[in-house]
Amino acid sequence: LSVEDGSLEGTIPDYLGALTSLNFLNVRGNSLSGTLPESLGRLSEVTAIVLGKNKLAGRLPSWGGNLTKLRLLDLSYNDFTGEIPSAFSELRSLEHISLQHNADLRGPISAFESLGNMSSLLLYGNNFSSTIPEGLFSNFTGQIFADFGHNNFTGTLPETF
Repeated sequence: LSVEDGSLEGTIPDYLGALTSLNFLNVRGNSLSGTLPESLGRLSEVTAIVLGKNKLAGRLPSWGGNLTKLRLLDLSYNDFTGEIPSAFSELRSLEHISLQHNADLRGPISAFESLGNMSSLLLYGNNFSSTIPEGLFSNFTGQIFADFGHNNFTGTLPETF
């Protein structure tokens, strides 16, 4: 399902979670608002969720850990707040994460440390803090793209970088 750069408004409908065979959801560049519905956690076959450049808000959902086939998650350019849920560490298939430019994403990013397939992590323009985890990207052998700019990280870059 792809409706990119359209004129969609309102909230993401709860019934999308009933489309359990859906493997691609792209509504980037619309005017969707509200929070992410719990029903999206039932999309057991989804490999890509692209919700960037909308007006979505609230905390990132802990049900995200249920999406075990998810390879791409784009929640950039929205108004999400809070910390990364620890359940994100269960997204073992995740390769690309884009969370840049949200309202107030903050805290540590340790939930991403165990994701061995991750090759792209875009966190630019948030309020993440703490050190960059030593094990981040440590199991990945290909090219890595990471953007940690305009956050509040401390310490040194891990040796794996």
